[in-house]
Amino acid sequence: MNKRIGSIIVFSIIVIACAVMVFKFTDLIKGNRGYNSIAEQVNKDLDYYVKLVEKRPDSINQKEKNQLIEVCDRKDALGYMANLALAEYCIVKGGDPSDYYFKALSLYETSEIKKKLAFSMINQRQDSDAAVILADLLPDESAMESIHRLKIDPAAMGQIMLEAKKWKPACEYLKMHIDEAYDEEGKNGLEILYARALTESGDYKQGLLQFEELKAANKLNSEHLYFYGRCLDMTGKTEEAKEIYSSVGVIGAYYLGNILEKEGNLNAAAESFSGSEDPASLWKGATLWETLGEDDKAYEIYTKIASKTGSFKDDAAFRAYILSVRNKNEDYSMLEIISQSPAWMERMDRDTVWMDLQEIDYEQPEFLKNVQWYTANNKENMADIEMYIGQNNASPGDKLALSYWYLEKRNYSESVRWAASALKEMPDLNAYKLSYPKHYEEEVLKASEEFSVDPYLLWAVMREESRYMYNAISRVGAMGLLQIMPSTGKDIAARLKVNTDEIDLSNPMINIRFGAYYLKSMLDRYNGDEDKALAAYNGGAGNVNRWAKTKLGNTKEDFPAAVAFSETREYITRVKNSYLTYKWIYEEKSR
Repeated sequence: MNKRIGSIIVFSIIVIACAVMVFKFTDLIKGNRGYNSIAEQVNKDLDYYVKLVEKRPDSINQKEKNQLIEVCDRKDALGYMANLALAEYCIVKGGDPSDYYFKALSLYETSEIKKKLAFSMINQRQDSDAAVILADLLPDESAMESIHRLKIDPAAMGQIMLEAKKWKPACEYLKMHIDEAYDEEGKNGLEILYARALTESGDYKQGLLQFEELKAANKLNSEHLYFYGRCLDMTGKTEEAKEIYSSVGVIGAYYLGNILEKEGNLNAAAESFSGSEDPASLWKGATLWETLGEDDKAYEIYTKIASKTGSFKDDAAFRAYILSVRNKNEDYSMLEIISQSPAWMERMDRDTVWMDLQEIDYEQPEFLKNVQWYTANNKENMADIEMYIGQNNASPGDKLALSYWYLEKRNYSESVRWAASALKEMPDLNAYKLSYPKHYEEEVLKASEEFSVDPYLLWAVMREESRYMYNAISRVGAMGLLQIMPSTGKDIAARLKVNTDEIDLSNPMINIRFGAYYLKSMLDRYNGDEDKALAAYNGGAGNVNRWAKTKLGNTKEDFPAAVAFSETREYITRVKNSYLTYKWIYEEKSR
């Protein structure tokens, strides 16, 4: 009997085990039905909440309000829309919606919601706070109309507009209120603000007339002398401008230096530039001191610039280090700053200190899944909001996933952007390859062979010029992957005996071939000097010839400091960094 019961039990266990295996096998065949049901449940909940946030506010009941409150702290499109729904609910119920508008704007800013927040503040008699938001919306006409209705001192409103850098609307507003001013003191304050607004908007002629009237009436105060000086300077009254700039100290140092430099008074110009706190002014001061042979003064200013973050930091650290070596007092702190910049290290024949590679773990982030769901369900607006918020809160893994996602869609520019962003947080080889890709490989290799140009240099120029966007057009009309001006394209076509009627600079094959030809011609002109060739590619060969003849520009090591255009100086270093990074990735790390 016991044996029979035991056999039944064993048989039952085998049957159950087989049933489980059949169930799992069926699941696999159907594409993991368990996973799909979970996904369907998530989508069902998402669908419910999307419908909830889209309900008319007067039809939301207490239970639904509580559900909205539960999701309004989420950092996604649902959280954003829940806050807007709750704001509208408050308005219907006679409450203050401001807090919900604030929370929505912290996730995703739109002019429409800013206006609603400003109007709710006005209703709560918070005109000063509303004024700041409305000023930010200018030159929007409805925002200006609302500003005119605010119960706020016109001078205070004018100051808010100036702080928001809304120069032309400020001119319009202040001029109107000057005419309406009912007391002399209030009118004086408005006139001074108006003169400043005219100056900031670039209307120096009218600004000067306004300042001259204030000066004649003995109403001009020291706080606004700098703007008076700018008007004098920009209308050709340089002697008077020099006097004003000298009297206002640090704030006028840069422009005083410019005048003195044009006059040929280089020692005084260097002194003036060096008295500023602006990195651009300090850089000009340091390079002038170098030109004048005052290396100790130049070194001191370079180290000051290198101690601050900004676009001049690496340039200044390089110059400081070079000067310290020449003075036989090597400054290792400056070397440390530039040690991870391939371009600067290559210029000194030193090895770059590459960061140790790590591996970023990544999977498709939840917000991308939601974007796909919203898109599939014709909720494009919510898809855009979800993407924006998700990107703002992305982890390194999320950024890598974003890069692959955009790559799949052939949006090369965004793919590179997110891979580069991930690299700033964690040096991963996949992120490097995504950030420095080999797009248009067939065309690049063909042009490289035809004109004997390193393909990695072509990719580096392409990366910095267009981010691999074949249809890119610059503000000055340069076109395509390697940003060729149409006039240059016609000249190259003639040299290569290409029919000019067939030129399409947005065509990758044509653009890459023409760009390779032009880059090779610059390399040949400057005997293979990549810095000069790249400077000519960006800033013109005539300028390069002029910079190369200066005291600073006559050696390979010093030439970048002689480049007067900050855009070109930054460009040659960016391209060189990209070029050397390409070589490191594909010639060393990918072996």
